[in-house]
Amino acid sequence: MNHDLFTLARQGILRRRRSSLLLFLVLLLSFAFAVMMLSVMGSMDRTNAELLKNTYGGWYGAIPDGKAEDRAFLEQRDWLDQLGESVNYGRVRVTTPVSGVGSVDETFLELGRIRLDEGRLPEQPGEIAMEADLIAALGYEPTVGQIISVPMYIPQAEDPDSFLLVSWDFVLTGVLHEYAHIWILEANAQDRLLNSAIILPEDGEAIIAEAQARADSYESGLVRPPLTSYFYTPMEGMEETLRDEVDGHLAATRSAEEDFSGCINLSAGTVYLLADYNTFYVGLILVITLLAVVAVYLLELQSDVRRIVRLRSLGASKMQLRRLLLLETVLLAVPAVALGTALGAAGTAGLLRLLVFSGSVAVVVAIPWVAVAVTVLLWVLGVAAMRMLTFQAAVRTPMTGRMSLETKQRRRVAKLQRGFAWGLTMALCLVTTYSVLKYQKPLELYTYYSGTFSYSPR
Repeated sequence: MNHDLFTLARQGILRRRRSSLLLFLVLLLSFAFAVMMLSVMGSMDRTNAELLKNTYGGWYGAIPDGKAEDRAFLEQRDWLDQLGESVNYGRVRVTTPVSGVGSVDETFLELGRIRLDEGRLPEQPGEIAMEADLIAALGYEPTVGQIISVPMYIPQAEDPDSFLLVSWDFVLTGVLHEYAHIWILEANAQDRLLNSAIILPEDGEAIIAEAQARADSYESGLVRPPLTSYFYTPMEGMEETLRDEVDGHLAATRSAEEDFSGCINLSAGTVYLLADYNTFYVGLILVITLLAVVAVYLLELQSDVRRIVRLRSLGASKMQLRRLLLLETVLLAVPAVALGTALGAAGTAGLLRLLVFSGSVAVVVAIPWVAVAVTVLLWVLGVAAMRMLTFQAAVRTPMTGRMSLETKQRRRVAKLQRGFAWGLTMALCLVTTYSVLKYQKPLELYTYYSGTFSYSPR
């Protein structure tokens, strides 16, 4: 019997192709609209957050003048999630940009979102990856595979303003996407450099050894040892604890001339707030979705009633009619939910690409699944309620004569249709206005941070 009802439901949908297609499209578009409106603000904020992290790094805090005891301190913290380091050996001898040369570990590459515009990072001694502006300042084209002569200033330990010049030849293996001159570290009293040129640690140690040999020949004392900067992220919700403990540690281990507070990644860390979907906005989306579903079923109510009355006249029981309506609803609603989710996600990405972000920015679609689940629940309840309304109207309709709603019922349905149409129009205008107003803050933050350095020195 269930198989016969399923076949009957499928045949009924196919027989009413035009009305079934209209109903499916309304269900599909109403759910896609709900997903898109629920996702657009969060997706804009998530895309902005990813853009800022790709520009300024995904790390939360940093100690630019790191010491060995700092790493031991950080590794013992319960709040620590990831810890990366950047080691600086000296400065490339160019007038501008002021550029450090050093090595980095894998975690730093991950936290900093370090990427290459061309080529790869060094893998063998004698290889180097550099930012394009530094390559140009040295008088070379950014062509991977060429040999580049890199003159480097290695500061002396007792007088950092005095340098020893060491020049090495490297094979250029990669062109770094610029980051060193965008990350202007806050609270960096020692003016520690990030590395615009990345080499392997063994090359860095050899450079320091060569500089020390020259210093010995000049009897000028010791050269400055490599300087390590630590970059880290905390566990979620532990940011305040991180700040207090790091600042306390630095205050206890630093002199007045040194950095006594850690750096915070203001652009990609704490300033940027993700979307907060308030109850009013979510409720408005749910109301629109429900109104759209109810409105379209009201349009089909009279024809559905005639069809159900005919089946009753042929001997179908009330239970069979309920199951038939349920199966028809499932056959239309389940594909509409699945395709509507995908269509809503695609619509969100397209809307953000069209109105906000250029093609160079990767759009991140963030769907609030809890809100979507509530939408699905109310959406299904609305559909089920309208199907039961159809059933109740059909049960009360005579099985003789025109087999249609009475005049009073038709007038009542017509009034409901007009009322829901006006309500849907007003709700759409309201949600559009609200979305535009909420859109302003993420757009302002995107515009501001797109043209601003991550940090300003104190």
